[in-house]
Amino acid sequence: MQTDCSFSSSVSVPDLQKPLASEGRIVWLDILRFLCAIEIVGFHWMRAATKTGAFAKHYPQNLIVRYRQLDIGLIEGVHLLQADSSSSAVHRFLVDSFGIAFGFGWEAVFAFVLLSGVSLSLSLGRRQRPPLWPSWIFKRLKRVLLPFYLVAAIVGSFMFLALAISSSSANPAFRGIREKLAENIGSDFAGLIWSHLFLCNPHERYGTAVFLAPAWWFVPAILLAYTMFPLYMRLLNLVRTGAFLAIGALISIATYELLLQEHIQEFGWWFIVSSECFNFFLGIVLGRYLATASGRIRIERTLHSPALIICAVIVFLAGNICNLYAITYPISSLLFTGSLTFVGACFAKWVSKSTSIRNCLRLDPYNLYLVHQPIAFPLMVASESILGPYCILIGFIAYVPTSILVTAIFSGILDRLSASAAEKATH
Repeated sequence: MQTDCSFSSSVSVPDLQKPLASEGRIVWLDILRFLCAIEIVGFHWMRAATKTGAFAKHYPQNLIVRYRQLDIGLIEGVHLLQADSSSSAVHRFLVDSFGIAFGFGWEAVFAFVLLSGVSLSLSLGRRQRPPLWPSWIFKRLKRVLLPFYLVAAIVGSFMFLALAISSSSANPAFRGIREKLAENIGSDFAGLIWSHLFLCNPHERYGTAVFLAPAWWFVPAILLAYTMFPLYMRLLNLVRTGAFLAIGALISIATYELLLQEHIQEFGWWFIVSSECFNFFLGIVLGRYLATASGRIRIERTLHSPALIICAVIVFLAGNICNLYAITYPISSLLFTGSLTFVGACFAKWVSKSTSIRNCLRLDPYNLYLVHQPIAFPLMVASESILGPYCILIGFIAYVPTSILVTAIFSGILDRLSASAAEKATH
């Protein structure tokens, strides 16, 4: 993916340089967001399998789990995969195939960062005049915070209820659930409440919040990115695109160097504006380009190029290899994020005419992100007790539609509450 947005094209109609007048959404971009959300859902299903002990019980030498822990190289990984005799060949094939498909779902979070930059910049590019930044920021913070507070209240209520029920039961089947709930809730109840209200915890290192669902760490990160976005747009207007991206790259590489020295942790409220600054900047540049008619034509042409797809796959693999070694780790996300997003965009464009895929676009990926993880653990416990070693693959088939259904119900509740509030505001 070219970061300077200089795509060759024979199109020279002056009107193509103007912002698009239509406010219609770009279908393949929405599909890409949905695919990233599903990839993250799959990854957290594997995390649930690790937390419940399903991997340790059935696949103690699983390649995918050990790769994410960054304690093996490629050659050792191949030998490990070949030597794994902990389960039958069918079981290993199923779980490792699933792992290849979803074990790298954590990288979809990085793609979400890039896509966030695209979406924000794209929305501005379609305006006829600059927005009033305070109201612009307020609207986006409201879109993030209202669903979060509602989900947190519902999940917290269910967790405390489940903890009360499991604590009063002597059934051994409830022990794992009770231990996991106690781990999530913790002993610092005041800190937990503070974290969910203000998205930070002054008693924790770096002020990072402690959430009922660990995946919610991304919420304060996206809020800070939204708040900083007007400053980034100002910077982009002052310097050339290449310099803008170079600044982002330097910030990202420096942050990952600090991470290696253990001066900062990997995920927190600073993730987008520091660790992933380059990819957020890249998204802003691409969004600005995509907002013009000529830019959209040229970008969509690249999505049909086999040569660029092959190059993107190679860069993606190189980025993952860099992720394995400390000396190249700081540049790994700069390589795999953009290339993964490009390959995903190519696939999204290819399936964009599918009616079933388009129907999924009614689902808000952000709401799915909030809702899916609290469902994973109890469903994995039930799947493991019923399906045994097949729980990871077959249980996932039930987990995805369950997450989508719960998200659809939650989105409906949120829409009704928003409509009711808007109606009251008009009277």
